[in-house]
Amino acid sequence: MAERPPSRPRVAWQEQVEEAGVLAESSSQPQPHEGCVPQALLMAPSLALPREEAEALEHLHAFLSHRGKEEAEKLRFLASVCTLCTAASSNAWLREQLWLCRLELAEMLEVLLQEEPSDHMGSAVRQQVMLAISAMRVKQEMERASGPTCQDCCLCLASMLGARGGSPTYCTKVHLVPESENNSLLHACFCSVFSLPPREDAQSLNASLYSKTLDAMDSMLQVLVLSCPASQLLEMQIILKVLLPFTESKQAAARVRAVGRIARLVSSSLLQAQHHFEETSDSSGHGRQKHFPILGQLVGCLTLCCAYEEQGTSDRAAAALRHLCRFILREESREQWPASPEHLQLQKDWEAINAFCLSQSSDARQLLTVVGKYLQPSESTDVIVMAIRAMRACSAYDTQAAAHMLDVLVTEDACLMEHVPKIVRCIWRSVLSITEVSARLSLDRALLKLTCTYPEDVVMTLLRCCPSCDSAAAAMWRLLVSKPEAAERVLQELLSVLEDWPLHEIFTSDGDDTDVFSLAATRALHEILQQSSYLQEVEAFFHQLFLVLLFQISFTTELSPEEAEIWRECQGEESALSSAVRFTVQTMKALLCCVGYEAQVLLMERKRGWDLLLSTETLYRGVGLLAREMRKTSSHLRAFMLQRLAELLRREEALQEIPAMAFLVELLACGDLCGEDEDVLVVLGRYLQSRCGVMHGLVLRGLVLLCEREETVRRMHFLVPLLMEQLQDVDRDIGTKALVVLSHVVHVMARERVAGIALQLLEKLLPLFDDEPRHVRELSIHLFKDVMEAVVGSRDKQVKEQVHRSLLPLVFHLHDEILNVAQASQEALLGAAKFLKWEQLGHLTAAAQTWRIGECLLARDSRRAGEYLRHSLSCLQSPQEPLREAAVRFTGLAGQCLRGRSKEKLEDICKALQGLEKDISPSISSLATQTILLLRAPGTGGTHQGLCYRLRRAWERWHRPWGAGRVCCWSSPVS
Repeated sequence: MAERPPSRPRVAWQEQVEEAGVLAESSSQPQPHEGCVPQALLMAPSLALPREEAEALEHLHAFLSHRGKEEAEKLRFLASVCTLCTAASSNAWLREQLWLCRLELAEMLEVLLQEEPSDHMGSAVRQQVMLAISAMRVKQEMERASGPTCQDCCLCLASMLGARGGSPTYCTKVHLVPESENNSLLHACFCSVFSLPPREDAQSLNASLYSKTLDAMDSMLQVLVLSCPASQLLEMQIILKVLLPFTESKQAAARVRAVGRIARLVSSSLLQAQHHFEETSDSSGHGRQKHFPILGQLVGCLTLCCAYEEQGTSDRAAAALRHLCRFILREESREQWPASPEHLQLQKDWEAINAFCLSQSSDARQLLTVVGKYLQPSESTDVIVMAIRAMRACSAYDTQAAAHMLDVLVTEDACLMEHVPKIVRCIWRSVLSITEVSARLSLDRALLKLTCTYPEDVVMTLLRCCPSCDSAAAAMWRLLVSKPEAAERVLQELLSVLEDWPLHEIFTSDGDDTDVFSLAATRALHEILQQSSYLQEVEAFFHQLFLVLLFQISFTTELSPEEAEIWRECQGEESALSSAVRFTVQTMKALLCCVGYEAQVLLMERKRGWDLLLSTETLYRGVGLLAREMRKTSSHLRAFMLQRLAELLRREEALQEIPAMAFLVELLACGDLCGEDEDVLVVLGRYLQSRCGVMHGLVLRGLVLLCEREETVRRMHFLVPLLMEQLQDVDRDIGTKALVVLSHVVHVMARERVAGIALQLLEKLLPLFDDEPRHVRELSIHLFKDVMEAVVGSRDKQVKEQVHRSLLPLVFHLHDEILNVAQASQEALLGAAKFLKWEQLGHLTAAAQTWRIGECLLARDSRRAGEYLRHSLSCLQSPQEPLREAAVRFTGLAGQCLRGRSKEKLEDICKALQGLEKDISPSISSLATQTILLLRAPGTGGTHQGLCYRLRRAWERWHRPWGAGRVCCWSSPVS
């Protein structure tokens, strides 16, 4: 980017001249650009200038270097500018000098205007500044290598005062002043003149000088617009943008002058630019929007100005508005077929506008009603925005006229697509400043109409404008739900935002894809719920709103930086996290109260349930407590919530599935909700495969509740493989629930299905016989028995092997301290005897001859002695004294079977028994000592039956009565 020219242009000029001389001397061959540069530039150019122009250039540089404060110096400087600009049309070098100091020149003109007093006009400086601006254009004949010759292309104000650096730009499409400079020079011109006292004030104004100054301003504006024929419409719009704010001035004189300038520009320039506009506009209806984007603002401003009390302003505004209306209808006629109904309507409207023009009336309401239907959506939006701003208390415009404009343009069938967000943002910025009753009613009607037609745009834009929901946004939310039709649409849109956490991704009609925070929707919902009259609309969405708020409570335990900032704005110094969670809970309570569930709110208060929801450690307890309280609501509502929860959990990426599952499980306790069981089973089966232990516990609890419904249990067979995987879970509560469900399912399953899972299930049940929780032992033994009974007669050798392996554990548990476990073991042994067709085992079990059962096992198949012995040795460490004693006795019997086979194994048995010689039970320690002595006693011979007899006789004197918790005892020697 080129640097800004030095603050002393004369020095820069001298350096350039010297450099040019050096180039001329050092180069004998012409440079490529020399053909375009006058020969005077390569010498001392000022010597070749006429005396008047040389003096003007000298004075210009001197004034820019050391600004004079005397009026005569200022006027001489301005006259020098005019002289040099005129001479530059035929002098390229001079044109270059003006280009080099263009920025300093523009700044100096602005300073001169600002120094003029605003309370009177005593000098011609204002007039001369505007004449200087008019003169700052250079006509230069240009011939291009290709294309037509342009003989009236100007080095306009955009080039003279435009972008920093570079060379003079010759263009056919120009800008008055670049946007970066904010058109400050034009603004200074208008401020300097418009701020003067009224023309009628003879003491302050020199009437002749005042008229000449205004004429100079009008001439300047005309020159700026007409200097480049190809961009007249564009230049006019740039000037109008600077003029429009003055029409809202509190000073009537400023308004009259500003509207007068607008009227002159519109009447003299608009029709002249019409031909160019028609050539560049397309026939798709977007040409006017592209080439005349300020039209809507202009129509709105002039319509408002027609309502001013001062006759000069209203008359001039009406005249300009009539020109604009003719322009609009002329453009519309180009796009209509001559015989079409639209063209006939256009003719009627044209006649109406002509009648208005003949009446010379300044009442623009009728005119806006006619022409309003022909405005493009973007133009209508600009008029609407102008009307909303005009209704503010600080505005000088007439609020009644503005309200009428709003009523005319915002209708149910108005096509404002892509522009609604702009209107909503304007309403949000203005709503608190509009205090007049009629204006506020008009604004309310407009907002409600937009909401009913474009609910998504309205809701999403308001959430983006103010996610923290300030007082203006709160007022708008309350209004949006004041009518049933609008309330329903608003709640639906808020619900869609609340369901997406943490951000709701959406495009509004204007192309804005900024994500919407779900917490912002919570803030809005809280404001809505403060209105007790919204019961009916809220009730229709209650079950959905209730659930999304429930999930959001768990979501808010982690906030993004953007969300945290929202809540800092809302709650001040309070922790953002604590504030967000607490506010969501408050919104939940407000929702419950809004639909008549105050009792549930109070019960949660008494049980401190709301406090449980505030902490991540107690969140799930709070969810469960809330769900249990909601079970007391109507079955219709509970069915809705159950169905909605099932739908949410069936999604591929369900968010916050644990709170959802916790609530769903509590609802399953309601016996009147069995109609949804099939869908619920599918959901439970899906989440039974989760890797989360908490989820497993919730799912299994739900399945346990469903087991109370026999028809539902019959449909659970597909869950059996998943349930078997939970049997070995480290959380024994999960294993217990899985056992309960499996017991119910196996009980109703067909024999063929049980046979298919029998082997795998028996393998998983066997290790549970020795589990520490008593109910696990009891349930696993009962289920083992049920499976055996279901497959009696099976020839599967692997199944029979599992049954054989269960015999000794069952024998030991005949001595279990828990009576129910001992009884279950006896029943299971009877079932095993039946399955194995082992009558003797059945008789001994039925007669409770446990000693002989052990002998029977060893005698039936001595090959299993090693397997039995391993299990027996493991039971020596059992926490139950009766089981340890039974294990010592059976270990002695198994050890006798190994005598003579392996001295090493026998010694291992003795070492294991030695560990029990210090057992806390004297009976077991003595029994272990006696057994070791018998096993190590030399010369012991005889048959197996004889060895068992001697062991019984040896143990007999150590025998003590068994505890009351067992169902059987060792038989006497006689037995």
